[in-house]
Amino acid sequence: METATDADVTRLPLPTSIQIEGQMSDLAPTPNEMRAIKTASGMRLDYLFDPSSDADADDRVQAFTWLALRRAGYDASWNDAGDVRLVQADEPPDPTNGEP
Repeated sequence: METATDADVTRLPLPTSIQIEGQMSDLAPTPNEMRAIKTASGMRLDYLFDPSSDADADDRVQAFTWLALRRAGYDASWNDAGDVRLVQADEPPDPTNGEP
């Protein structure tokens, strides 16, 4: 039985936008994702999200976008993520908490 290689896999085109539910802070990366963001962007995550750093807002949003794309199964590069719009949606109401 043959196994598929990267050359055999058809890569899906990236979406023009990707939606996240809740707050961007809900996308807290794992340590391996933090390392991957550093490799992809050349910037450490703590630098990107430190309000006292001189990191630009566009780099912060691009990090969230890159992470959301990767979690959705897209093989996006850092530059690819710069062309995708990040859409933040409200979380659906939790019917178990008794709030409207």
